[in-house]
Amino acid sequence: GPIQQSRHQELWEEFKTLQDNNFDRCQGVLAKMEAERVANLEKKKALTLKVSELVSSISNWKETQSQINSIQEEWKVIGGVPREVSQTTWDEFRQAVDQFYAKRKIHYKQQDESRLGNLSTKVQICESAEALKESEEWGETSKTLISLQKQWKDIGPVPRKDSDAIWARFREACDCFFDRKKTHFNQLDEA
Repeated sequence: GPIQQSRHQELWEEFKTLQDNNFDRCQGVLAKMEAERVANLEKKKALTLKVSELVSSISNWKETQSQINSIQEEWKVIGGVPREVSQTTWDEFRQAVDQFYAKRKIHYKQQDESRLGNLSTKVQICESAEALKESEEWGETSKTLISLQKQWKDIGPVPRKDSDAIWARFREACDCFFDRKKTHFNQLDEA
């Protein structure tokens, strides 16, 4: 209810004194919290720099991915930063991480394209070997097939889903010729 006018000023002064005392006690806690946010900002800036350095010197994609995942986990547990730089700090970190993923995407796309090119080359080698598997030019065909085998080894990998099938196709053509050659010379030895 209403307070007497004479008592109003007295209560106001008491309230103001208590409020000032509490404010003074809170200042230490607030200052400590702000110092923690500033320290967190420095930690997060260091992590952003670390990601940027990793992105600029990628030597092993899987290892770098693992390191970036660890840095992201570290980022999550650090804590808040001063409000006025919170969004900027996050945007800079996110940009550095996104840069890694963009580079990784390009790298793996190039690998996929390379593997498809390798598959095409290996299909051509298979066709060459299959064309020779019925040959009776034992010496010349042996040299050609051995040359094709060396070429095969020098070509890089093919898409994993095609790897076993293309290898089996090539081996079948080579084995067919060399088995026939072996049988032919075994028969000559027996005669």
